[in-house]
Amino acid sequence: MKKIILAGSDAPAPSAGESIRSFVGEMTLQLSLVELRNQILAGVTSPQVATRKERGLRQWITAKLRNLDLAAYGKVTAVTCHQVAANLTRDALVLLAAR
Repeated sequence: MKKIILAGSDAPAPSAGESIRSFVGEMTLQLSLVELRNQILAGVTSPQVATRKERGLRQWITAKLRNLDLAAYGKVTAVTCHQVAANLTRDALVLLAAR
């Protein structure tokens, strides 16, 4: 939603598939931040190191999700949006776990 609002009238709004990709990426990042917070609270990492990791994670997640072919999920409509998001999330988790 933020990209759509900030795009203004000059720039085209992202497609439904791109919006879902952004949503899945942000959701994945938020889950990662929970893990980083747990590492800080457990004394495993410092806040400074966690900040560096967060920047790296954001870039890494974006790059990985960019490799997912949105055409493979079919046309995104209001009816299929939740299923496409679920499928993209499943594939993103598989992709991100394969290190």
